[in-house]
Amino acid sequence: TTTPADEMNEYQGSNTKVLVLGGTGFVGRHVTNILERKNIPYVATSTKGSQDGTIIALNLTESDDSNSDADDAAIRKLLDIYQTNEITAIISTVGSIFTEHDYE
Repeated sequence: TTTPADEMNEYQGSNTKVLVLGGTGFVGRHVTNILERKNIPYVATSTKGSQDGTIIALNLTESDDSNSDADDAAIRKLLDIYQTNEITAIISTVGSIFTEHDYE
C-alpha cells in the first residue's frame, strides 16, 4: 500500500514546487514542515502573510455574493502567485473558524 509520505518521495528531485494555501494554520503548518523535511520547494499563503515576506498574504475566506470585486482580486492574486512562482502542485488547507460564515 502506498502512503502519502511515499507519494511525496516521488516528487523529490523533480521540478515540483508546491503552493500551500493556508500555510500557517494548524494543518498547513504540518504540511509545510513535511515539505521542508523532504526538501520540496514550496510557497505558502495565509490571510495576513508574514512581515519577513516568506508567507504571502492572500485572503480566500472573506468571500460573499455582494463583493465580487474582492473575489476577483483574490483570484487574480492567486493566479499571479501560481504563474510567478512556477507552481506545479497546490495543497489547500484553507479554513476559518469562529466567523459569521461558520453558521450559515
